[in-house]
Amino acid sequence: MELNPVVTEQTTAASDAVLAGIGLACALWLRRAGRADPWRGNVWSAAFGLASLGALLGAVVHGLRWSPGAEALLWRPLYLALALSIGLMVVGVVDEVWGRPAGRRTLPAVVAAGLGFHLLTVLVPRGFLLFAVVEALAMGFAVLACGWLTVRDRRASFALMTAGMAVSLLAALAQTQHSLSLTVVWEFDHNGVFHLIQMPGLILLAAGLAGAFRARGCAFNGE
Repeated sequence: MELNPVVTEQTTAASDAVLAGIGLACALWLRRAGRADPWRGNVWSAAFGLASLGALLGAVVHGLRWSPGAEALLWRPLYLALALSIGLMVVGVVDEVWGRPAGRRTLPAVVAAGLGFHLLTVLVPRGFLLFAVVEALAMGFAVLACGWLTVRDRRASFALMTAGMAVSLLAALAQTQHSLSLTVVWEFDHNGVFHLIQMPGLILLAAGLAGAFRARGCAFNGE
């Protein structure tokens, strides 16, 4: 198996690998922080875990040379992981804004939508662009919902969540701009820029969620 000789594909793979590590660390962090509310903790840790898996698969796809058939097969689980990750984030936001019954009702619909999106990416060319559009719509909804929570409750944790979602929205929009490039020691194309922007987005979101989990845990313990 040979490394991909294209420089921007190498930087995309490297930034994907870093993003996978951040996603996994955030998933473990939220798994631990959400022990007082296992359902909520499981939803968010699964969302970050699936994002990590998608990034890891992306590093493999971009970093190595594949035959067209093998590459197409690798993109399928990648799209599925990312679609379900975004869907679970939407479930988490619905749970936060409208309560647990609404979150539970949203979960099966999101899973079905993720599977449907996966099928669509198999049938439609340029599937990652389609994914970026879907992510932008989902993150736009999340920014509005978390922003409303921030204004309503004025909690720093909600402000961090809003910031994380906003950065993720910016990342998704950047990914759709195929002419976008950036050189910071190494050259990054639009995919690499997407990863670079997404990294702080995941960290901000996880930090906000961890703070919200701690506040929820104190409430459960009567503190």
